[in-house]
Amino acid sequence: MQLDRTIILPSNNLTLAKKLFRSLIEDEAVLTMIVLGNDTEGNQAVTIADRRARVAPVGFERKVAWLTSSRLFNELKHFLSDGEIRVDSITPENTLCVAVSLTDQVMHKISKGSEIDFLVIERAFLKAGEL
Repeated sequence: MQLDRTIILPSNNLTLAKKLFRSLIEDEAVLTMIVLGNDTEGNQAVTIADRRARVAPVGFERKVAWLTSSRLFNELKHFLSDGEIRVDSITPENTLCVAVSLTDQVMHKISKGSEIDFLVIERAFLKAGEL
């Protein structure tokens, strides 16, 4: 699997993971898809999200943050703010992906067990890009 637009956050180095995540979420003007988990569903989602991140139909750059360890999200979620989705409603047990706006707000959530294809991921990116 070749990932061109994905940053894989290291589960064995929390300091580096925080630095990379903060840079992606707070410092870069990008729409971000956060993928939670390193199971079959997570692998499928990150592969599709990476492909969709290469496209920028609304003019905003897109990237993917892959949190392969569920523990990481609990350590990093304070960098996000409530948008259409409350940050507190996101747990690695029930969430596969979240789409984050340019202003660090969680705008869309894809639940575990949902059917994942390029349209689902594209809609999430588009929702994050709404102004």
